[in-house]
Amino acid sequence: EAITRARTVGLDAADVDEARARYLGEVAYVDAEFGRLLAAFNRDRPLWVVVFGDPGEPLGDAPLNAFGHGGDVDLWAARVPLVVVGPGVSPGLVVSRQVRLKDIATTLLGETLGSGQSLFADTPAPSFIEASQPEDQASADHWPNLPFERAVYLDHLQLQRFPLTSRPQTLFSVAGGEQRPLSSHPREAELGALLDTWDSEAPTVATPAADPAVTEALEALGYTAP
Repeated sequence: EAITRARTVGLDAADVDEARARYLGEVAYVDAEFGRLLAAFNRDRPLWVVVFGDPGEPLGDAPLNAFGHGGDVDLWAARVPLVVVGPGVSPGLVVSRQVRLKDIATTLLGETLGSGQSLFADTPAPSFIEASQPEDQASADHWPNLPFERAVYLDHLQLQRFPLTSRPQTLFSVAGGEQRPLSSHPREAELGALLDTWDSEAPTVATPAADPAVTEALEALGYTAP
């Protein structure tokens, strides 16, 4: 109910607190159930269990899209939970460097898939994210998300671009889970080149139209607007 009001008439401070509390309550419930699931497994057998979120969810953080996702590429939209239980993974181990969901398959299968690497590798690899509202930019000759916000993350840095507006690209520090603007950094040009390459490799066809049932499901999940 609070989320619906946020998207229609807006929320006051008390509403935001309520929405955050309800969300954290859901997280606590999932955490408890995950613990029960792990406790039921036979730890003597080799077993991988991976739980992750996709994507992040602003909880009053984003000024234009305070609740929901898909409209921006800020840290709160890109950072997601990732819990891995498996052979050789020490209980309580926290990997503080940047990791990517695309690295999960490589980690589990023990072989490189595409540009994936192990979640436990020592060297971080760049992560890319784009705002996704393809129904607003349907096209037959380019990837429909290309006009929207996009960013690359690497080594606690984030470079954002805003193709639809005159806003200049912006560099952020995302160390410690906080997003703070930077006036400059020696690696800004490197990050810009990574984004250029990523955009150049985007598909050249639009997403095909979905049938009504798929459209309804995507709307319910928050991936497209009603």
